[in-house]
Amino acid sequence: KTIKPISREILLSFFDLYNDPVLCVVGEADFDEVVEAAERKITVKRMPPSKLKINKINKQAVERRKGLKQAHLVLAFHTATLRDRRRYALESFNAIFSDGGSSRLFQEIRDKRGLAYHVRSYPQIGVDYGHNLIYVGTDAGHVKQVKELILKEIKKMRELDKKEFEESKEQLIGRYKLIQEDSWMVALALLWEELAGSAEEFYRYEQRISELKLQDVRELGKLKRYSFAALVPK
Repeated sequence: KTIKPISREILLSFFDLYNDPVLCVVGEADFDEVVEAAERKITVKRMPPSKLKINKINKQAVERRKGLKQAHLVLAFHTATLRDRRRYALESFNAIFSDGGSSRLFQEIRDKRGLAYHVRSYPQIGVDYGHNLIYVGTDAGHVKQVKELILKEIKKMRELDKKEFEESKEQLIGRYKLIQEDSWMVALALLWEELAGSAEEFYRYEQRISELKLQDVRELGKLKRYSFAALVPK
């Protein structure tokens, strides 16, 4: 009922209404040739800044489905947007909490207890919205326990020590330097920053991370509201 009535004309009109392209070129290129090609191929419309208001909703749901071999659960909470410098604190938080095999959550849920194979956070940050998704794949009988462990580990981030915090900053800055070797990753990062206000913010990353304070990251451990969803075998 929702998809079938959408015609080609409707799709094109939607594209024409909202398409406001940003072109980013990284690497060896002739600037004049790029500009000439862009002017021929791309129609630029100066759209007014987005004033989209996101209603922050927090809900919980568990759905049972046939054919699943394990439970898939996500705990998520609202975060800063691309326009908010507090997003850098979230990067440090995730580096410590749930990014990779040495992270706190991975160690607690997988290595120590053997409750899951895949444990990771997926920050989703845009110009008008921001949320952090924590995903775990586990057995159906472990859903409640895993959820409680996630919340417990988030709470423990309130007492984050300075040594672990400083190590996360070094890790993030090192990763940033590696990204600069990849033209595609640089182009993508520049596009996002331009959409948020200024592509130059990409080149301030090391400074922003260096300026982070321990309390900025600890604050994210003071989680009061969140959403939770789980798909479990039927």
